[in-house]
Amino acid sequence: MGHAIRVMRMVAILAPLFAIAASAPPSIADLRQAIWSACTAPPAAGSDPQAVATCDAARAPIIARLWTIAKSGPREDRLPALTLIAAWGPPDPAQRALLAMAQGWRDAGQLAPALEGAFDESRAPAKRAVLATLVRTSRSRAVIGSARYLLAAQTLAQAPARPRALAELRLVRARYGDVPTTLLGAGDPPRLGTVAAALQFRTERLKPGAPLPPMAARDLDGQRVSSAQFRGKVTLIDFWATWCPPCVAAMPELRRVAASLRGQAFQIVSISGDASAATAKAFVTRNGNAWPQWQVGPSGVVSPEWSNSSFPFYILIDRHGTIKALGPTLEPVLAALRKEVVPPPDRTRS
Repeated sequence: MGHAIRVMRMVAILAPLFAIAASAPPSIADLRQAIWSACTAPPAAGSDPQAVATCDAARAPIIARLWTIAKSGPREDRLPALTLIAAWGPPDPAQRALLAMAQGWRDAGQLAPALEGAFDESRAPAKRAVLATLVRTSRSRAVIGSARYLLAAQTLAQAPARPRALAELRLVRARYGDVPTTLLGAGDPPRLGTVAAALQFRTERLKPGAPLPPMAARDLDGQRVSSAQFRGKVTLIDFWATWCPPCVAAMPELRRVAASLRGQAFQIVSISGDASAATAKAFVTRNGNAWPQWQVGPSGVVSPEWSNSSFPFYILIDRHGTIKALGPTLEPVLAALRKEVVPPPDRTRS
């Protein structure tokens, strides 16, 4: 029985690939969608090695198609193909794709959005070295600015190097602030200066023990809402979007938490990054997420000073508006929540 289940699962994983094989030729958009369809739980730091191997095996035919396009496909498709390999391929192909991108488009402005689209997810072992080389050798302001921002953003995770990373963000704002960008949280119009300023603000102001900065948005019915509504309640803020698989995967746990703490001085407030409030509202209605729902769009802008460019992202504040925990994964935030709110006793048990 176990073998049969495994076979059925593999058939389900490979079905999108068979569909690609039957069509000729697949577009870059088709292949991008197939990557997600082939593996709904992308490899991440700390993933089970067997799950990673299964995911890589499911994606291998797609990666092979992308290499063919990158080497001999239409010129306009080669960089997008390499970008997908760099973002979603195994470590060695991802590294080779990044190097090919840097060598073939080093001085081309279109390399900047490609780097922005691939860098965070990439498992290329020397991806930082590729960006550092581009900073030294590229003649494109867009490429240099994006590379410097991406390096600074990743360096922020290393506490001893945080002052240097913040200094680099200030440099990006000063020298490359007018450069267009595709990065989330970059505002309208999207510029590196805006996204760098927002990241600097989040780093300096969003941390445990600090007061939550004022936030404002509209709810899914278009009514104005603000963080003033959080007063007196422990609040779990959930930045999410329907296009974000980890966000959607966390929803059942959020529903469980909301149900277990019903009647307590606690609330969840979800803030959608969907471009359309109607899209978010349809999802919420269908899934029964019965708690306050806001919508800010893909930029994640919640104030003139800062925006959230990470989905999912969670912030827990206490009754006084002080940040208790935050981050891109739910479990550490829920651990902090358990210290703030005691679930009511289960009266169904004797």
